[in-house]
Amino acid sequence: MTAAAANPFCTGEKTSYALVVDAASSGSRIRVYTWLTDVNNDPVLGEISEIVPPPETEANFETEPGLSFYAPSGVGAGESLAPLIDAAKTLVPENAWSRTPLYVLCSGGVR
Repeated sequence: MTAAAANPFCTGEKTSYALVVDAASSGSRIRVYTWLTDVNNDPVLGEISEIVPPPETEANFETEPGLSFYAPSGVGAGESLAPLIDAAKTLVPENAWSRTPLYVLCSGGVR
């Protein structure tokens, strides 16, 4: 019997997070999403929600120039995303950072 099954008040659910960078040619934006997972780390039926930053910090979740600025060498592209990741970390509990994936999605102008 698992600990969750032994305790009727413990569902075994935990909150999961993901960071998604929308890397366009003119600028990049980061979004934070959250959902519940079960003891097997499988998503629990329900919704994936976006965590919206407070209006006073919203500008920290966008950056210019876009990743295409760093072509063709790519030097500096990763570092340009660091402030976005730092901003997103303010919305994710520190104990979840190591299990929070980061996805960087690029538009056609960046590829």
